[in-house]
Amino acid sequence: MKPDRTVDARGAACPGPAVMVAQELDEMEPGQVLEALVDSKSVAEDVAETAREKGHEVLSVEESDDGVRLLIRVSGEESEGEEAPAQPARIDTVMIVQSTGTANPERAYATFLIPEAALAMDLNVIIFGIMDGVTVLVEREAERVRHPEFPPLIEKAAELLDRESVEAYACELSLEARGIDPEDLMDGVRVAGAPKFLSLITDPGVRPVWL
Repeated sequence: MKPDRTVDARGAACPGPAVMVAQELDEMEPGQVLEALVDSKSVAEDVAETAREKGHEVLSVEESDDGVRLLIRVSGEESEGEEAPAQPARIDTVMIVQSTGTANPERAYATFLIPEAALAMDLNVIIFGIMDGVTVLVEREAERVRHPEFPPLIEKAAELLDRESVEAYACELSLEARGIDPEDLMDGVRVAGAPKFLSLITDPGVRPVWL
C-alpha cells in the first residue's frame, strides 16, 4: 500500500515520535494513510497507542533492519456529541506507579506485595516504573534488596511477573537517563513511553497506586 504521507521519527526521544505522528495525522484527510518510521518496537507500540486513542486505524506494524514501519489510516470525523451517556466505570485493574526504586526497600517490596492482594481480589495488575522506580524492574538491582520478613525481592518479582494477569512496563526515557539497557530488565517487563503511561493512568477502569 502506498502511503499518502510519511513521517520519519527515527532518532527522536520519547515522547517525540508519538507527538510527531499525532501532529501529522491531524493535518491529513479521512481515509488517507500515513507511513510512520520509528526506531524500535517499543516506540512503535507507543505510536500505535496514540493513533488508536485518537480514533485512527493501525493497518500494519513491520520490523526491518532500519527500524519499524507503521501504516495508519486516518479516521473520519468524530461524532463526540452522539456518544452514549457515560456509565459508572468498574475498577478492574490496579496500577502500581513506582517512582522511588530500590533505594527505598520498603516501597520496593510494596511494588510486588500490593499486587498480590489485588490478584486475590480478582483484579488485574499493572506495574509501571518511572524515574528511579525503573530500578526495581532491573534484575541486578532487585537482587541486592532484602527484607527480614520476606524472600529476596528478585524472587517476589519473578513470581509475580510470571502471573498471567500482571503486566509490567519501564519508562523508556527513565531507562535512558540512567544508562540502563532494556536487556537488563526482568523477563516480562516491556519498555513503554509517555503515551502508554497516559493511556493507562486515564483509563477509568484503572486505579493508580503511587509508590
